[in-house]
Parts: sequence; structure tokens; C-alpha cells
Amino acid sequence: MTPKPPPAPPRRLPPTRAQVVIGGLTLFYAGFLFWLWDAIVAGPERSWFVNASLYIPQFFWAIPCLMLFLAAVYTRTKAKGRRNLWVGGTLLPMLIVFGPLMGLRGFPSPAQPIVKLSGKPLKVMTYNIAQGKNLPGFLGIIRQEEPDVLLVQELGGQAESMLHSWFPDWNVKSNGEFLIASRFPISQFERVELPKLVDDPWKRPAYVRVVAQLDDKTEVAIYNTHLSTPRPALAAMKERKVGSTADLESNSSTRMYQAHQLAEALRKEKLPYVLGGDFNAPEPSMACRQIFLAHARNAFSEAGKGYGYTSGHALRFGMSFVRSDHIFVSKHWAVEECQPGDKSGSDHRPMIATLKLANTESE
Repeated sequence: MTPKPPPAPPRRLPPTRAQVVIGGLTLFYAGFLFWLWDAIVAGPERSWFVNASLYIPQFFWAIPCLMLFLAAVYTRTKAKGRRNLWVGGTLLPMLIVFGPLMGLRGFPSPAQPIVKLSGKPLKVMTYNIAQGKNLPGFLGIIRQEEPDVLLVQELGGQAESMLHSWFPDWNVKSNGEFLIASRFPISQFERVELPKLVDDPWKRPAYVRVVAQLDDKTEVAIYNTHLSTPRPALAAMKERKVGSTADLESNSSTRMYQAHQLAEALRKEKLPYVLGGDFNAPEPSMACRQIFLAHARNAFSEAGKGYGYTSGHALRFGMSFVRSDHIFVSKHWAVEECQPGDKSGSDHRPMIATLKLANTESE
């Protein structure tokens, strides 16, 4: 008796038209996100749209991803037995959003110097205190973190006198909106003006520099800066005012030039240095790249975990979504840790880094 052949497997039906549409939209949106990220890498200031996108919550880009995912799940349940590769495929653009677009960090950077370290850790905090409007808040955070070096922007009100009274053993130097306080002796305080921006509410962008004496043999340069804010130009764009895109481009160009002037000072610096402040620009911006061109390294990018957002929580969402406050270091330092602090003291979170001087043989 001839055996019967095994039954043929059930034929899989082709995807439905809705599934094909969802697949096409997923590919299109993933391509858009890849284009956006590529444009950011190439230089976000080259396009007003890409430039403006740096200052919105990047998780907004995940909303279409979620909608595509839910639609793919729904069509799969309604078309059993049909091919549907797009449920998992809709997660691809979501990975782009929550990874590179949002600036996820957490992996050791190859830029970290592999060297012997010397001396005790140096804890540095940079903090825009919003003119000291919440004195108990930001002073409590400073006391909680106990930095060795504190860089303050937007100094105002009674903040300086309160710092002196709360931390009587600190060495404090200030000028205008800037303050540098240190547990170590500091000297050679100087202020350098940067190119002005017409719509900058502070009107006096600058940086200040001191020399800190860590021990009998070790001097380091400490820089504190505050670059011009894009807020007026972004507000004009939100209100759809005529010429707002040109205002944003002019604003960005001025901030890049300010950063270039600061980078020139870093190139001439003979001492190991630490630069902190409110740059009003996220790390991918061309302004921050000016600092990278001076061979400085971003502390959070090397040793931080997560997204490191420091500003934006004063707006309606109540959460930080831009990393605009940075700590940069010269080649002489290894970064042990870097994270933003609590949001309760100001409309900016402080950025806090723990550093150690490195003994490099290549210097």
C-alpha cells in the first residue's frame, strides 16, 4: 500500500492593504529619523528646522512610532494567518528616538585616558541658579552635593552673601552674573567679554577664569561661562512671527562665535583646565563643537549615564529635556562620574562631575 504524502502546510495569506500601508509608513518614518539624525551629526545649525528641533522634547518623535506600533498590533489581530512583519519593525524608529536622538549615554568612551591618576578626586558643579529666586532650594542642593569647585551663572539677589554665610571657609570670586567658589585658594580672576547678541536679555555674554591651587605643586585653570540664549528666537518661531527663522540663524551664529572665542582661550591655556557653564546649546550643536575643536572633552558624554538633561522642567511638562549645561575638561583629567543634580532649586539642574588629574607620559 502506497503511503499517503504528508499534508501540505497551510498557505500563509499575503498581508492586507492596511498592513502594507503601515509597513510603508514605518519605513518612511524610520528614513525621516535617520535623515534627522544625519543632519544633526552634519551640523544642526545648517538648517533652521533641525536647529529648532534640538530645543524640543525629543521624545515627541516617539509618538508616531507608538501609533504605528499600535496600528500594527491591531491589524495583526484582525488578520490572523496573514503575514505581518511590521509589529517588530515599528520598534526600529522607536530605538532611533530613545537612543541617538535623545542623546542616550552609558557606555565608556574611547576618549577616556588610560593613565595613572594622581591626587584626590575633584568634584565640580556648574549651576545656573536663575538669579537666586529660590535661595533655600539651590543652597540646599549645593550643601547636599558638597562640591569642591562651584561655578554659578545668573547670580542675583542675595545669593552671593548667602553663599558666604553658608560656606564661610570657601574662597569666592564674583563678577556680574558669574561666581566661582572653591575649597582651594583661587587667584588671577579675570573676565573676558564675548560678542553680544541683540536679543540676549543679559546683554553681557562673557566667561571668567581663575587659577585654583589644589596643592603645593598643582595649579588648574577654572572657566565659567554663559552663552546667549535662543529663547527669544524660539518664542518668535512659536508665535509665527515674520523673520523668526532668520532670528534663529543669527542667534545660532552669534553663539557659535562666542564659543569660538572661548575655544581660542582654551587652546592657549597652559594649565590643566575645567570649563563649566550654561551653553544654551545641547552637545550636538555647532557651538559645543567649537569647544571640542579645542581638544576639550565633555564630562557627561564620557562618564554619564542616561540622558543628562538639565533644562526644560520649568515649562508645562515639568521635566527636563535638553542638556544645555556642560562641564568640559582638558586632556589632563579622567572623568570618574558625571550626572545632573536635582531640579528643585532652579529652572536648570546643576551638572556635577568628579574628576581626577592624570599622569600622562605623552605630554
